[in-house]
Amino acid sequence: MKKEIRGYLSIVLAQVIFAFMYIFVRFVESFGAYNLAFWRVFLSAVFLFIFSLIYRKYKITSPRYERGKLIFFGAIHGFIIIASFLSIYYLSLASAMFLQATLSIWMAIFSYFILKEKMDARLIAALAISFIGLVILLAPTDLITEKSLIGVGSALFVGVFGGLVYVISKTFKKYDSLSLSFWQNLIAAPFLLPLLLIQKPMLGIFNISFVGLIALCGAFGFVFMFFGLKLGKGSYAGVLTMINFVLVILLGILFFSELPSLMETLGGTLILIGVYLVLTKK
Repeated sequence: MKKEIRGYLSIVLAQVIFAFMYIFVRFVESFGAYNLAFWRVFLSAVFLFIFSLIYRKYKITSPRYERGKLIFFGAIHGFIIIASFLSIYYLSLASAMFLQATLSIWMAIFSYFILKEKMDARLIAALAISFIGLVILLAPTDLITEKSLIGVGSALFVGVFGGLVYVISKTFKKYDSLSLSFWQNLIAAPFLLPLLLIQKPMLGIFNISFVGLIALCGAFGFVFMFFGLKLGKGSYAGVLTMINFVLVILLGILFFSELPSLMETLGGTLILIGVYLVLTKK
């Protein structure tokens, strides 16, 4: 299998994991978004460290390379995590996913400027078709009636800076996907630590279990994502991240009985067409 195809399949797997993470977040609203954000990054770092101890061949690279960029990378990651959770809590799933979906567009744009990747006609067509599909699928009219500026601003923050972080991850040469995921979570933890003072979490076996699942999804989801980004083009990967938003809607049907309309079905079909254009370059 060609390395680019392996990379794209890894990105798809990451999007599946991220979609389940978003659904799990909805189940633990009583735990609080601020508390969840800190424990998500801290426990993710712990899980990855334990994994590296058990499987000795997966060693975590020392953070002696590109330290300034690594700190920026981790700090922004922490703020993206809290922003993504706030958008899920303050907005409907549809509104949050539509705004966060701009990540794919920003990723392609940042890839053009930072990685000097070409914007060929096939990619532009895939981006256009997928974005139109998202507009149809996620019903932007819902956004007009949404009163929460915190949720809207948080979702837009995820879109812009999420795209930037994914592109920056490709510029690290000394860190493998496991090391990069470990350091981004560990570095993010101190930046989110003060958030624990904002609200008191509601503890319990149910909440604690789901917090652990969310941390696992966050840890290994990014491992697969960074592995895929190392092998494939950042601009193409940006289109593949749109799979996450479709899956969240489908899982919303399963867990919350949010049935899609005809327009949402049409939008999802267009997104899959865009993904197909990326995976079949010839």
